[in-house]
Amino acid sequence: MPKKSINDIRVPTYDDLFTNEEQRQEAKLEKIMEVPVEDIQEFKNHPFRVRNDEQMSELVKSVSANGILVPVLVRPHPNGHGYEMISGHRRMNAAVVNGQEKIQAIVRELTDDQATIIMVDSVRP
Repeated sequence: MPKKSINDIRVPTYDDLFTNEEQRQEAKLEKIMEVPVEDIQEFKNHPFRVRNDEQMSELVKSVSANGILVPVLVRPHPNGHGYEMISGHRRMNAAVVNGQEKIQAIVRELTDDQATIIMVDSVRP
């Protein structure tokens, strides 16, 4: 049997000691959160832009009447402050035009590659 080093020893965390497995698993699940729009930044090198055209005007009216029906998708910003927008740029723009300070968002941990794939796939017809 190989000898274990001190680095092989796992010290239980606070959560390990004072939460059960179900609580730890639930904490890992995605949740829809109310996120301040001022905390959401553009994804770096994002190639798509929101156009203020007739379709945007219609979306603004719809959001005014019905609210945001589908949450936007964001990821925690790599610098640790706020979020990066992955999908939902038009919905967020419509919310801002309507004076909303917060928006429903799914916060998902994503690598740059995963985020880019989702972003490109979300604009395909």
